Amino acid sequence: MHDQESTQLHLRSQQDLRDLGNWNPQTQKARYSCKVPPDIVRRKAGHKKGAGCHYNPHTTCDPPQELLKLVFPWVDSRFEQFTAHSPEYYGNERETATAFFHFIFQMRKFVLQDVAAMLVKDGSRIQHRIFQLDAFQSPLFAQYVSKMRKHLNDSESPDDTKLEQVTPTINTRMIDISV
Repeated sequence: MHDQESTQLHLRSQQDLRDLGNWNPQTQKARYSCKVPPDIVRRKAGHKKGAGCHYNPHTTCDPPQELLKLVFPWVDSRFEQFTAHSPEYYGNERETATAFFHFIFQMRKFVLQDVAAMLVKDGSRIQHRIFQLDAFQSPLFAQYVSKMRKHLNDSESPDDTKLEQVTPTINTRMIDISV
């Protein structure tokens, strides 16, 4: 199975080179296009298939559990009440309710990540009313914003770091052109 997938990937890569690289079949062996075929680069860089995917560095900086519990603080007790009942108690609505709780748990993380990234980008936003909420007044949030600032300053896109590994010749030529 793995060999079949590798073969299909190789054949698809060859087609990508012709289609996306603007290859002329007569000159393909002698020259290469300066246009980098994005699908090949994404696959070689280890990205999953999918159109429109991109890297957001603030989504890879997780807030601490204690801080998560300060956003939507009511959800933990409600979830405990919900899970205390037998599955039959809620009937067909149990799956919907479970999905809703998991959605809220994920939203905690997304809210904190986005708000911290906004503050790092533009600290004047601290004047907005949302920052008067308890979660954003806590020392834990201030620590998380500091952690986010460092993370955003230090992080590199996988596309940027892998591009040099995937296409060192293009990188060298780009440097030569700019000199």
